[in-house]
Order: sequence, then C-alpha cells, then structure tokens
Amino acid sequence: MTDYPLNLNLAGKTALVVGGGHVATRKIRSLIDCGAQVTVICEKASDQVQEWAEQGVILWKKRQWKRTDSEDVLLIIAATDSEKVNAEITESVQPNQLICVAGDASLGNFSVPAVIRRGRLTITVATDGASPYYAKKLRDEIEHDLSGNVEEYLDFLFLFRQQILKKNLSSNLRKTCLKNVLQSKYLHRNEQIELLKNLDEWIKNQ
Repeated sequence: MTDYPLNLNLAGKTALVVGGGHVATRKIRSLIDCGAQVTVICEKASDQVQEWAEQGVILWKKRQWKRTDSEDVLLIIAATDSEKVNAEITESVQPNQLICVAGDASLGNFSVPAVIRRGRLTITVATDGASPYYAKKLRDEIEHDLSGNVEEYLDFLFLFRQQILKKNLSSNLRKTCLKNVLQSKYLHRNEQIELLKNLDEWIKNQ
C-alpha cells in the first residue's frame, strides 16, 4: 500500500511541534512558511525557535509535553530525542488528527517529503521511508537543474491561464492554448509580453 500525496492548506490551522532542536526547527520553519498557527513545547529550544517566540511568530511553552497538549490540534509533529516521548505523543493522537514522527515515518499517519519551492512551483521528493537522505540528494539535483527564471515563467503561465479562462473558448481550443503556450520560446520575457499583447490574434492561429 502506498501513501497518497497531497498539498495541504495550513493557513490559520493549529499545529503543534514537540521538540526544539535542529530537526524541530526545520519543521517549525516550514509550518510558519505555510501560515500555520504554531505552538512549540520543549524545555530547551534552538536560538531560532527562541527568536520566533520573542517575535510572537510562534507560541513556545517551555516545559515537558503532556497528554492534554495534543487536544484540539489539527497537526502534530513529534521531534524529540526520546523514542519513549515520541511514542507517547503518537498514542495520544485522535483518528481525526495528523501526526508525524521525525525520524520514523512509520509511527505517524503522514510524512514530510524533501521540498523545492520556487515561487508558484513546489516539487516534492519522497522515498516511502527507504532513504530520506537520498530524497534530499535527489531534491538538490533537481533544484540545480531548474531554470533560473522558473518563478517568472510560472507567473507568466498563471496570468496567461487566467486570461484564457476568461474568454469564451471551446473546451478543445482552451486545452490547445494551454498546451501550446508551453513552447520553449515562451521562456523568454519578450516573447511572453508579445503573446499577451496580441493574445486574441494568437488564439486564432491555434
């Protein structure tokens, strides 16, 4: 049985991270970037976690985790250096909650893949727990090969798609336009500007 990949909108949603070390800090950063409301529970935290707490970016409870901490939270990440505590956190989770155990994905019901983010582009790499290090290595190789202007290109494709969807086109013509705009020449900014400026004429030629 394989995992089901998905992108989860966590904006404004509650997230709990138990732990404050290097691994926990990386997980917390990702949650902050996604707009989650993050609570961190640990007795000792990295300088970065302390800084986030001082800035009000996260809520840091400087103490040990207790079972009631897991209540009324959508997503939980157990990132302590104690297998016993991580197991206790997992056992406290209800069926409608998401739990990830850093270092042992099999204990939770979701895992976090290696991620590349470039503007509107998100690429994830996972190995079903076989080798997180290989996933990171492959992620780095993919990121190295990405076009330098991929962010600007995707902004153009987004604008183009919005314009196409506003027009009263047949389903087939709409699909044709959305496919043909992927020609390599439209990687160049001047070609993008020219196409958008003469979009109606361009559509007639498809």
